[in-house]
Amino acid sequence: MSAKKADDQGNYKIQQNDQVGRFLVASKDLEPGEQILTELPFVVGPKAATYPVCLSCYSVWPATEDDSKPLCSRCSWPVCGPECENNPQHKDYECPIFEAAKEKFSIDVALSEEHQNGVPQLECITPLRLLLAAEKDPERWKSEIKDMEAHNKKRAQKNQWHIDHVNIVEYIRKRLKLDRFSEEDIQTACGILDVNSHEIRTAKGFLARGLYPKVAIMNHNCVSNTAHSIDPNDYRIFLRSAVKVPAAGELFGSYTHALLPTLLRREHLLESKHFACACNRCSDPTELGTHMSSLKCSKCDNGVVLPLDSLDAESQWKCTHCEFSTNGLAVAKVQKIIQAEMDQVEMYSAADGPDAIQNRETFMKKYHSVLHPRHALLTIPRFSLSQLYGRVEEYFLDDLPDIVLEHKIDMCRLVLQVLDVVEPGKTRSRGMILYELHAPLLFIAKGQWNAGVIDNAGLKSKMTEAATVLKESVDILTLEPKGTPEADIGEGATMALAQLQQSINDLRFTPKDKRDRMDGKPAKKAANAKKYELAYSDVLGRYLVAAKNLSAGEVIFREDALVVGPAMFANDVFCFGCMRPLPGYLSSKSSKTRYTCSKCGVAALCNRACEDSGLHSTAECDLLRAKRDVMLENMEDLMHTLVHLKLWLVMSAGSDQDVRERLSKMEAHMNERRGSEVWFEREANVVDVFRRFGLVRSENEAELVQWLCGVLDVNSFELRTPVPGSNGNNGSPLLRGIFLEAALMAHACRGTAHIAVDDRFQMTVYAAVPIPAGETIAFNYTSSLLGTIERQEHLQVGKYFRCECSMCVDPLEHGSFVSCILCPRCKKDYVAIQNARDKDPYGRKTKWQCRKCKRIFRGCLVKSTIEIGKDLIENVGDGNSKAMESLLVRLSSTFHTNHFVMLTLKQKVLAVYRKEVGNLNPQRKILQKMLEIGKQVVDVLDIVEPGISRLKGILLYEMHLPIAILANRSYASREITAERLVSCLEESQACLKRSLHMLLLEPASTPEGMLAKRALQEMKHLAQNVADARALQLRQMSTPQEDHSSVKKPERRGSHRQSKHRNRTK
Repeated sequence: MSAKKADDQGNYKIQQNDQVGRFLVASKDLEPGEQILTELPFVVGPKAATYPVCLSCYSVWPATEDDSKPLCSRCSWPVCGPECENNPQHKDYECPIFEAAKEKFSIDVALSEEHQNGVPQLECITPLRLLLAAEKDPERWKSEIKDMEAHNKKRAQKNQWHIDHVNIVEYIRKRLKLDRFSEEDIQTACGILDVNSHEIRTAKGFLARGLYPKVAIMNHNCVSNTAHSIDPNDYRIFLRSAVKVPAAGELFGSYTHALLPTLLRREHLLESKHFACACNRCSDPTELGTHMSSLKCSKCDNGVVLPLDSLDAESQWKCTHCEFSTNGLAVAKVQKIIQAEMDQVEMYSAADGPDAIQNRETFMKKYHSVLHPRHALLTIPRFSLSQLYGRVEEYFLDDLPDIVLEHKIDMCRLVLQVLDVVEPGKTRSRGMILYELHAPLLFIAKGQWNAGVIDNAGLKSKMTEAATVLKESVDILTLEPKGTPEADIGEGATMALAQLQQSINDLRFTPKDKRDRMDGKPAKKAANAKKYELAYSDVLGRYLVAAKNLSAGEVIFREDALVVGPAMFANDVFCFGCMRPLPGYLSSKSSKTRYTCSKCGVAALCNRACEDSGLHSTAECDLLRAKRDVMLENMEDLMHTLVHLKLWLVMSAGSDQDVRERLSKMEAHMNERRGSEVWFEREANVVDVFRRFGLVRSENEAELVQWLCGVLDVNSFELRTPVPGSNGNNGSPLLRGIFLEAALMAHACRGTAHIAVDDRFQMTVYAAVPIPAGETIAFNYTSSLLGTIERQEHLQVGKYFRCECSMCVDPLEHGSFVSCILCPRCKKDYVAIQNARDKDPYGRKTKWQCRKCKRIFRGCLVKSTIEIGKDLIENVGDGNSKAMESLLVRLSSTFHTNHFVMLTLKQKVLAVYRKEVGNLNPQRKILQKMLEIGKQVVDVLDIVEPGISRLKGILLYEMHLPIAILANRSYASREITAERLVSCLEESQACLKRSLHMLLLEPASTPEGMLAKRALQEMKHLAQNVADARALQLRQMSTPQEDHSSVKKPERRGSHRQSKHRNRTK
C-alpha cells in the first residue's frame, strides 16, 4: 500500500492561500484528456458501514450461500481463500494485530439481519490500516497525510462521532489492545478517511475506499474540470483534465454525485465534508440552465418553480409564470420522498430482466408532471435506462421497434444535455452515453434505408453521424485503465468504429463498381480524396467544382464556423459561448439570474459549460478582461460589433497563420464600398466603436476594420439562433458566421448545393442535385422565390456583382414565370421583359412585351404594379384567411399564378391553413385549398430550387395530411371506391416519403430535424392505413357489398407550425 511513493511528476502545482488552504493548479495549458498526475493510495480498505467482505479483494463474503465461510488461518477474519489470506494489505496490517489480541470475527453477528446496513466489527479495518501505515511510512505520513483536514471539531458535534467512538476508538484501544494510539489519533484517522478518501471499484466490481494524498488536495466544484480513473489491479489513480484548463487555472474535483439536485448535493457535502458549497452551479436557481432542481408548476401550464435563493434551504420557491409559491422545506420533503422511491427503483439491475426497465419507466411516468424534464431525479433513472435498453432480455437492440430505438436516442440526448453542463468534456459518464447513442442511430438508419425512406447518400450521412458519436466515445473510454468495464467497452468500440468507417467507405462505390465486384472484377479503390476541388476563373475568381460525380444528397464537406456573432443591430444580448439569446440580460440587476464569464467579467454566458467549451475563446476573454470597464459601459455596442471583434482577433498577431492567409484572400470589395452609404454607416457603427474600445488608433487600423466589415457583408452566412422560436415572429436570422471553405462556393440562382447548420454551427454541404465531375458547386446567395430583378438587386447591393446565370438571362426564368404579369390588354398571355440583361429593368425606356398580342409595356408600369401588390399583401390581416383568399383571387387577374408577389401571399395563406389542419375536424374546403396552393408552390420550387430543398420538404410534409384526410372522407361518404382510396393514400405516402428524403438531411435539433422525426412516425401510421385500404379493396373485389368504415383515419398531431423554415442564405 504505502511501500511505493506516489509519482511526483505531473502537470500541476500545489499552491496555498488563507481562504482554502492548499489547492492544485495546472502548471501548463491542459487539453481535454491530458494526464495531470498519477499516484498509488496511501491506504485501501473497506468502506464505512460495509456489509461482510473479504479483507483482501473486498468481494461479498461469503461468496456462496453454502456452509463455506472461509476465514484467515491465522486471525480468523473473512477472506476468500489462501491467495487473499496472503495478500500484503491484509497479512501485513490487521492480521497480526487480530492474531496477537486473539480477536476473532463474529460470523453469526455479522450475517444476522440486524446488521444488513453495516457490520460494526468491520468499521475499524480502514482506520486501523491508516494508523499502521503511518507507522510503516512515517515520512510520507508526515509530508502528505498528517495535515489533511479531519474536521474533528465539527464531527464531534454529530452523532457519527459517538458511533465511531464505540465501534472504532474503543475497539482498537481496548479489544485490540492498541492503546499506543490515542483517542484523538483514531478519530483523526476516521475524519481524514471520511473527508478525503475516494471510492474504488475492484476488479470484480465491488467497492472499497482509498486515500490519495495529492488528488485529495483538489478543491471541490459541482462542475469539475477533471476526471479520475482507478486501476482495479493496483488501485493506482489517474487524474486527467476533462476540459481545457489554462496554465495557472485551478483544478477542481467533485466530492459528490454530479447528477444530484442542489438541495441534496449541498446536504451531502455539509454532512460528510463539513462545508456548504456556494459554487456557480449551487448559486444558480436553474443549475446553469439544466433545471436539475426545478419543479413543474401545478397551477399553470408553462411555469417552472425555482428557489429565490438556491443557497438557502428554507428559501421560497416561486413559479416563473404565475403567483404560485412554496417554501424550501416543503420542496426538500417532496424531493426526499421521490428520491427514496428512485433509490428503490435504481436497485434493479439488468439481471432482474424487464423489471429493471419497466419499474424505471413507471417511476418516470409517475413524476414527469411534477419534475422538470431534466430534473436530477429523472435524469438518474434515464441515465440507467439509456444503458439498459439493448442489454436486458426482451429488450435487445435487434428486437427494439423503431419507436423504442427513438426513445433510447431521445433519452441519451437528454442526458447528454445535462452532462455537457454539469460533467462536461472527457468524462466517463459522457463516454458511456455517447456509446449507447451510436447503436440506435445506426439501427434507425438501416431501417429507413431498407424501407426506401433514404437512399445511399442519406444512409451514409446518418452512418457518419453515428461514427462521429462513436469516435468521441472511443476517445473518452480508451483513457480508462485496462480491466475496467469502460476500458473493455472502449476496446470493443474501437473495433466497431473501424468496421463502421469501413462500411461508410464501402458506400462510396458507384453502382458500376458494385457490378464489377459481382462479376469478379477488381473494384477500384474507394476515393478518400476530397469530393471537390478549388478552381479559378476571371469571372468567378476562386470557386469550387466537383472532383467526382456527386449524387443528390451526398455530403460534399462539413465545416465548423470560423466566427459566429449577432447580426448588426440585433436587439438581444447573446451568450458569447453558444449564441443563444439572453432576453432581459442587461435589465437584470441580480447576478443570480445572469451568468458572466468568471475570467473576464464581461462576456454574457448561459452557464459554466458555455464558459469552458463554447465559442468564447481565450483570446477574446483576454481582450475583454483587459478592456473590462469600457466594454461594460458599452455592452450594446459590443453585442452589435461582436462578430467584427471575433474576426479582428483572428487577424491579430498570434492567431493561426494559415487561417489568416485564407481569410485575407476573401473578397471585401473595398473600392466599390469606399465612399458609399454602407461605408459611412460602418464607420459610425463599427469603426468608431472600435475607437472607443481603444482598438483603432490610426487610419491603417481603421482601414482594417472597414475591410473586416466588407468581408463579413460579402462572405458571411445568415444563421439561426440555437433556440427555436427565439428570434421573433418574422423568423429572420439573428446571427451570421464566416465559413472559410463554404465561402468559396459560387452563386447560382438555381443552386446545386444545399446547406444545413446545426446548433454548434457546423455546416454540412450536400449536393442538392446530381453534380457531374468538373461542374461548379454553387449555392444561391439570395431567395429562390424572388424574381430575377429582385434577386439581382439584392446581389448587387450586398455582394457587389450582377448575376447572369441561365435563370437570370431567361425572361421566363426557365418556365417558372416568377416575374411575369398578365397582359392588361389581351388578358390571354403574360408579359415578360424583352431583354433580361437590361441594366434598368423597371425604367421608362425598358420594354416588357406580351407573348401573344406583342403589346409593349414599360418597366415603370410593371414596377408600380408590383409595389401596389406588395402593399395590398402587407395590409391584409395575418389571420384573416377569407381576406387573403379574396386578395389572392383579386391579384390573379394581374399576376401570373407563380409571380413572386403571388407566392408571398400564398405562403401567408398556407400559414393560416396550417392551423386549421390542427383542428379536430378541419373544413374540407380548407383542406382542398391548402393542397391546391401547396402543389402550386412546390411546382415552382421544382423549377427554381430543384432537387433537395428545405422549403420543399416542409411543404410536401404539410401536403400529405390533407390528401389522406380528404381521401378517407370521400370514401366514407361513398364518393370514391376502395381502389381510388388506395391510390389517394399512396399519393399521400409518396408525398411524405419525398419530404423525408429532404428533411432527414437536417440536423436533429433544428425545427426541420424535429419535423423529420414527426414525419417518420406518421409514415408508419400511413403505411398501416395503406395496407388496410388494400385489404379492403381485395375484400370488395370478392364481395359485392362495400364497407366504407373499415379504414382508420390518419392521425393528426396538432398544428404544424412552420417555425423558422426559411432557407439559410448567404
